[in-house]
Amino acid sequence: MMRLTKLLTAATLAIVAGSFLATGTGTATAQHRGGSGGGYGGYSGGHGGYGGYSGGRVPAYHGVYYGHSNWNYVVPHRPAYAGGYYSVGQTHYYTPTPFVSVFAARPVAVAPGVPAPIAPPPAAAVQKPVELTFGGYARYEDLAGRLVADVNALCLDLHHNYQGNKNFADVYAEAYEVLQAAKYLQGKEHKGNHADIGKRVTEVHRLFHHVMDETRGWTRTAKKQVGTDTLEEKLGGVEAVLHHLAYDAGIKQEEPAAGAALPVVGADEQAPPPAGKR
Repeated sequence: MMRLTKLLTAATLAIVAGSFLATGTGTATAQHRGGSGGGYGGYSGGHGGYGGYSGGRVPAYHGVYYGHSNWNYVVPHRPAYAGGYYSVGQTHYYTPTPFVSVFAARPVAVAPGVPAPIAPPPAAAVQKPVELTFGGYARYEDLAGRLVADVNALCLDLHHNYQGNKNFADVYAEAYEVLQAAKYLQGKEHKGNHADIGKRVTEVHRLFHHVMDETRGWTRTAKKQVGTDTLEEKLGGVEAVLHHLAYDAGIKQEEPAAGAALPVVGADEQAPPPAGKR
């Protein structure tokens, strides 16, 4: 993913994303329960590292960044991995077409200090999409390889730039455990045993979403640049790969209803004192 905060202001991005979402035919939904409940900013009760559609940014893996508002869980083309993946509703697709973010180019200023007008970017053209079959293991090896590469980059970013955050040691240990499990999935030790693979994918899914919960709100102390994407974008990228990998491996993912209501604060509830001052 490109670092959108350097390409567009938050207000402009919200306008552009809003225009796509208003005309789209699909709605992104969370793919898991538990954790923080509201995830990163309350996006449909899930995670993804971004705020909800109500005034926040859509998740990094959403199709709005590719000109397709009904796409979700987008896994773009990578130099080492041809083609990409996306979902439309409950249907998963792979396409050999290399597509990248429509925001890849920086808008050219009209004049010094005057930003260029933002027009809706063109949709990424996709040819020959192949619908994946639940439990078909058609793209398993490719997705496992992508998972290893993306989780490795995530671990490197955490190691070099986030050690000063609360519970870093425990969280990094979990992220590293996700990496080792991903390498097992990519390897041959499982000998193609689908039951074993399914068990490992389920474990990775659970561990990774706990890492997402724990890293929420972490701050970066820049020491080394790892890729071009932010921590939030790395988390969203791994989640998208996991989403398709679980489907290809026949692992059913629990999905809360989009926009599931949160518990309501009582009218007479009083704010609690700060920790340690009760």
